[in-house]
Amino acid sequence: MKSLVILVISLTCVALASLQERQEVFQTFKNQHAKTYASSEEEALRFKIFQENLQIIENHNRLFEAGLATYQMGVTTFADYSKEEFQALLKRQSKGKPLYHKTKSFQPPLNQGDLPTAVDWRDVGAVSRVKNQGSCGSCWAFSVTGTLESFYYLSYKEKVEFSEQQLIDCDKSNNACNGGDESPAMEYFMKNGIETEETYPYVGKKEVCKYKKSDVKAALENYIAIDAGDEYTLLMVTGQLGPTSIALDASELQHYTSGIFTGTTCSQISTNHAVLTVGYDHDKATDMDYWIVKNSWGENWGESGYFRIRRGTNECAIAMDSVYPSFVLQPNGTIEEN
Repeated sequence: MKSLVILVISLTCVALASLQERQEVFQTFKNQHAKTYASSEEEALRFKIFQENLQIIENHNRLFEAGLATYQMGVTTFADYSKEEFQALLKRQSKGKPLYHKTKSFQPPLNQGDLPTAVDWRDVGAVSRVKNQGSCGSCWAFSVTGTLESFYYLSYKEKVEFSEQQLIDCDKSNNACNGGDESPAMEYFMKNGIETEETYPYVGKKEVCKYKKSDVKAALENYIAIDAGDEYTLLMVTGQLGPTSIALDASELQHYTSGIFTGTTCSQISTNHAVLTVGYDHDKATDMDYWIVKNSWGENWGESGYFRIRRGTNECAIAMDSVYPSFVLQPNGTIEEN
């Protein structure tokens, strides 16, 4: 049998032959992700779940090595979560398009003939750093600030990080760390303006609203919702205009580490996690089109905080709920009066 010592260094799952080896991997996992537990009983439970997840990862990676899967699994920060606990983290809530959505006052033109064959907005500096939402179910807020940060940079060539905490504390149309929807969050920013991470930093829990009109960095004129399931328009927006706020069913992403994700049990209709498309391309090895997606689970998850997912099949409902801002993101702009 091949030596199994390298798994402690790489945390890439191979056969775990002994309890001692599993304990060593668990200790490395705890150190890497700063995991602490309230009691020895909880630690024993977490170790049990961790071992079960290692078996899932190992079984999947055998398929990958045999050419029967297009992505790899590994030990992520969620390796001590049960499937049910991971599902509970995915709190993005779809409320449908709000009745008070404004008429599209300005929509940048989309031209099929101008669509690039591949795009990665990171290459031109138009994507802000990967952030970490922590245990707060605030993915919806990170998805919205992500697209606003990118469009602001593309408009003014200024890097700025907008405040998720402002939405968590002040946007009453959403449910803070218990989930939310991107369209109402856009509506909130249209009415109140957008503060920065610097003036309104992230704490990862709901607090009293500290919004200050004097600290507003930009005013959002409008946002545009893409029709549900229209993946081609999502492609044109991402390819021609910029990174786009999207949602998907992320139920199977718990152990994702690299490659092009393809779901087996995820929904084609329902979504539970909001993220950001930052580009797309084609993979010659698998002959597969894919999206490049920015997540909000920190840089240590996935491909340095990103993942790739199959494009063109509405994979895991990725095209069911997409929004992006109009180009008019006014610096220190006029905020409409309620």
